[in-house]
Order: sequence, then structure tokens, then C-alpha cells
Amino acid sequence: MPKRGPAPNYKPDNCTIAYKFCLLGATKRRPRPPAAANRQFAPAMKGLFVGAVMAHFVLDAGIWRLREAFQRGYMRKNFYFVFDR
Repeated sequence: MPKRGPAPNYKPDNCTIAYKFCLLGATKRRPRPPAAANRQFAPAMKGLFVGAVMAHFVLDAGIWRLREAFQRGYMRKNFYFVFDR
């Protein structure tokens, strides 16, 4: 039996090429670093992320304080449909 292959005028589209590239990358084995190296900076990274989120909330609380005239005017002008009575 002759060997089967794609049609002679077959040209794969970008989606097919990307799918095959991802499939090849997922099945390719890569050496991994030791487990201790992965966990070395984990507490520091967690602390940085938690600190950034906390700082964001503190800044937002001050910036969007609606008892200030500028913020209240901005919100009423841009979100009039919420404050219409």
C-alpha cells in the first residue's frame, strides 16, 4: 500500500500550525530545577503580592472618598444614571 499523506495542494492555516506547535511543546520533556529552588522565593513573592493588593485598597479608599467635592462631582457627572432620583 502506498504511504498516505496530506493532499498535494494542502496548506495548513495558522490555527493548525499553532495547535501542532502547542501539542509538540506540551509533549516535549524539559529538565526541571530542584524542588527547593522553586520554593526559595515563594514567601517573598506572596508578601509582595499581598502588600501590593493592600496598598491598592488603601489608595482606592482615599481616592474615591465621595465626601470630597471633586470625587463626588466626577461620579455624578460620569455616572448620572446611578445617582438620578
